[in-house]
Amino acid sequence: MWHKRLLCGRASAWRWVIFFGGLVVAPEIVSAVTPQDVATGRSLFEKQWQSSNPAMGSDGLGPLFNATSCVGCHHQGGVGGGGDSRFNANSIGLDAIKLSANALRSDVQRMVRTLHPSLVDSSGNLQATATLPHFGGTLPMRSLRQRYVAHSSSEFAAEGGAATPADVRENMTASWKWKGVTAKTGMEIEARIFQRNTTALFGAGLIDQVPDSDLERQVAIQRRHPEVSGRLSILRDNTYGRFGWRGNLSRLADFVDQACANEMGLQTKRREQPTDLGMPDYRNPGIDIREDQVLQVRDFIAALPRPVRAKPRSSEHASEIALGERVFNKIGCNACHVKDMGPATELYSDLLLHDMGDRLYDYDAAEPDVVRAELIRQVVAIGAATETSGYRGRSVSLASSPTPILTREPVYQRTPRRSNALRDTVVIQPGQRFTRVRIINPGSCEQRNIHTPMQEQMAYRRTLRPSNVTQEWRTPPLWGVADSAPYMHDGRAETLAESIAMHGGEATGSRDRYLNLGFAQREALQAFLKSLIAPPTAPQPTTLAASR
Repeated sequence: MWHKRLLCGRASAWRWVIFFGGLVVAPEIVSAVTPQDVATGRSLFEKQWQSSNPAMGSDGLGPLFNATSCVGCHHQGGVGGGGDSRFNANSIGLDAIKLSANALRSDVQRMVRTLHPSLVDSSGNLQATATLPHFGGTLPMRSLRQRYVAHSSSEFAAEGGAATPADVRENMTASWKWKGVTAKTGMEIEARIFQRNTTALFGAGLIDQVPDSDLERQVAIQRRHPEVSGRLSILRDNTYGRFGWRGNLSRLADFVDQACANEMGLQTKRREQPTDLGMPDYRNPGIDIREDQVLQVRDFIAALPRPVRAKPRSSEHASEIALGERVFNKIGCNACHVKDMGPATELYSDLLLHDMGDRLYDYDAAEPDVVRAELIRQVVAIGAATETSGYRGRSVSLASSPTPILTREPVYQRTPRRSNALRDTVVIQPGQRFTRVRIINPGSCEQRNIHTPMQEQMAYRRTLRPSNVTQEWRTPPLWGVADSAPYMHDGRAETLAESIAMHGGEATGSRDRYLNLGFAQREALQAFLKSLIAPPTAPQPTTLAASR
């Protein structure tokens, strides 16, 4: 039996669509949005943010950031488009650890911290990934970044990402080894750089309004399919993910909120900015972008026009495009790249997670496959650790394959790619109270009562199904695909033909049928995909920058 959500339904009424300045505000389940809200959101989207803004009582941009503005990465085809590989976001991935005999846990932790301190969490558990912001930070952080670039055999652009799709592929196929020796043991770490390509935001307001029922319907349809088996990305608050390469964000506002904090270091009401490893105890004294500003950026993105079909050059071209779409459906691409999803017509995505094979893995993993969720009430001590999701997904923990305290034989420990957990508990609704706790001292008859702060929390106890979480990806929408090169989650494919050939896992059958097509049918399929263009009415970048 598949997962059934427990949350109450949201209001289903849509507000009126507002036309202004060549833009169309997509329908959203929010209060009415004014043209001024959208205009302010655009100025914030294009704003070149600066550090240390005293007006907000905060530290402004950074200290770690991938760009100084949203449009700095989102600009292909107009404001809000994607970005090429030069703007890729980077992370370091811990692939494997080779331990000699007599390896102590403390030695392993110390060694991994020299690779990147964030690869060891506050509890001493090893994490498989750590982010590598492009710019900013103290000298230790900048030195760390330079070390990774120096170890890579590929070229990095001045913008921070891989210079070309070929460099992305080089990063993925050539891991580098980090060696260390202590007085009693030697060890070796295999690591690689993972990347994420900038996605286009055109039509995002419509994706935000795809009903949950449409997502559930696609899951039911694909249960009967012989090759594909898409699943819902069920988040920790029991909502369905729609945004992000892993589908790890539910609403457009969540996407904006996390992007502000993680890509530009703009601390929001709900998201903290990344920590500079050179100042681990530093905390932003305030926020850098207000809640109303986050929502105005969301309103601007929701107002961006949706991608369109290009007008055929001739009747022959129109016939070729029509043939290409028939071929697209015939070889099975439409099983995952579903044409219409609710208001997002000609989206060409089911917005579900699919296993794309072991060549398309990344340790910032998808959410686990939730079979059932039960809402429970529990009381825990304040300060108890709660699980959080990384911006690009869940960082795989090596705790499922524990580092040995002591080994008699050399050990080769590889980061797991599969989630084998059967149950977890996710806290979602904290409410503080004070509880009287009785303490009995061991070895004595002394008893005393103290007031210990506790939290009463509503939580989801979730039953999980094992899943290949490191190689599951949300089906990327194909609308506007002609103007969003490079392709795949990290921009490793320079052309559409390359991206199709790189499909694996559930898409293996469709890929093989494509490779067996004749020349005319392949060309027709390419013509169809190239007809899916960015909106011609998309706003173009301006040099004007609004003041905060």
